[in-house]
Amino acid sequence: MREKKAVILVNIVRKTDDRGNYPPLSTAFLKAYADKHENIREHYDISLFTASFEGFKPDELLKEVRDKMPSVIGLSCYMWNLKQYMDVLPEIKKIARDAIVITGGPEAHPALLDTSPEMDAIAVGEGEALFKELLARLLNGEPWQHTLGIAFRRGDGIHINPPQKLLESLDEIPSPYKTGILSPTPIMHFEYSRGCTNNCSYCVDAKDPYRHMSIGRIEEEILFCIENKAHLGLSAGSYLNFKDFGAQTLRLLKKYRDMGHDISISDTLCIDANNDDEEFFNLLDDIVPDKSKLALTVGIQCTHPETLKINRRITKMENISNVFTKWNFCNMTQLIIGLPGDNIFRVAHTLAESAKLSPQLVQTFNLSVIPNTYLFENKEKFDIKANLMPPHELYSMNGQDEKDIKKTQMMAHSFSMEYNCSRHLK
Repeated sequence: MREKKAVILVNIVRKTDDRGNYPPLSTAFLKAYADKHENIREHYDISLFTASFEGFKPDELLKEVRDKMPSVIGLSCYMWNLKQYMDVLPEIKKIARDAIVITGGPEAHPALLDTSPEMDAIAVGEGEALFKELLARLLNGEPWQHTLGIAFRRGDGIHINPPQKLLESLDEIPSPYKTGILSPTPIMHFEYSRGCTNNCSYCVDAKDPYRHMSIGRIEEEILFCIENKAHLGLSAGSYLNFKDFGAQTLRLLKKYRDMGHDISISDTLCIDANNDDEEFFNLLDDIVPDKSKLALTVGIQCTHPETLKINRRITKMENISNVFTKWNFCNMTQLIIGLPGDNIFRVAHTLAESAKLSPQLVQTFNLSVIPNTYLFENKEKFDIKANLMPPHELYSMNGQDEKDIKKTQMMAHSFSMEYNCSRHLK
C-alpha cells in the first residue's frame, strides 16, 4: 500500500484549561468531514496540531512539520492567533517548501495574501466541503486552484473562486468526539448551529442563514456525554432558543436527567432575549441545578437608535431586563465599544443601562473590524473609532475576582451625571 500523504491542521486556541473548555472544534470538524470519505481516508493522514495562545511554542510546530513533511498545512485563523501564524510561516516554508498553506476561519480574508507571501490560499466561507475538495483535487492530479471557495494569487492580483455551497445539514459532519478525533473532557463542546437570524454589521455570522443540528444528532451527543460522565458545552453556536429548537434540546436533557443521569449544561449560553419562551427557561431552570455554572449571555452593544440603525442591531432593553429578572441564572452582558455612530456619551449611556440590569458579568471590548463583515467590506464609508474607553475587560460580581462590576456601574453612572449624557443623546 502506498504511504499516505501527511496533512497538518493547526489551531491556536485562546486558552486551554483542565476542563477542556476550548477544544479545536474547527480543525476537528475539517478532519471528521474529510475522513468520512474513503478515498481521502485511504490516501491522507490528517493530524491536528493544537496549542493555546498563551502557551504556543513555535519550535513544537516546526518539529511537527519537520517530522511529517506535510503536503498541505491548514491554519485556523482568528484575530488572536494571526500574528503567531505570520511569525512562524517563513520558517515553516523553509522546511516544507512544496506544502500548500491554506488559511481559513472567521478572520481569514483574501487580503491576507498581500501581507503573507508564505500563504498560498485563503478559504472563504464554510470549510468542510472546501477542504475535502482541495485534497481530492490534489489526489487526482487536478489543479488545486480550481477548488470552489478559495482565493489565491494569479498574475499580479488575487483571484477569488465562486463559493462553495453550504452544507445542507450540519449532521453531515461526523462527531469529532465519537470518531475519536477529540478526547472526552469534563465539558464537551460541539458546534450546534451556524449563522444567525440577525444581520448585525460587525458580525461574521450575519451573512449565513441560521442552521442547526438535528435533534437526533444532538441526542447522540448527549448520550456520548452521559457515557463519558461529561457535561454539555453549548457555547459554540448562535442563540440556542431559536424558535422551538432550544426547547427540543432541553427536553432531551431533562429526559435523561429524569432517568437519573448526571447531565447538564455548563459554561456560557447565548440567548435571544427577545424570545422569552417560558418552556425553554423553565426547562433550563430544571436541568441546571447550579446556576453559577451557566452564564446566560446577551449582547447589548448600544442603546441609541441611530447607532442601532447604522449597525443593523436590535436591542430591546426591556426584554433583556425581563429575562434577567425572571430567571435566576448567572447573567452576562457583552458590549462592543466604538461602533459606527457611537460616541463616548452614547457608550456611557449604554454602560449605565447595562449596569441597571445588575448582571453578574459584564464584558466590554473595543471594536475590531473583523474581515468578512459588512463593516470591513465598507470600512472606508465609516469613521470608526475603536479606542473609546473602557478597554477589553471582563468584570465580575464574584468577590474572589480582582475586578468588580460595581466599578463599571460607578464609572458609567458618574460619567453620565458629569456630562449629562441624556442631553447629548437627543
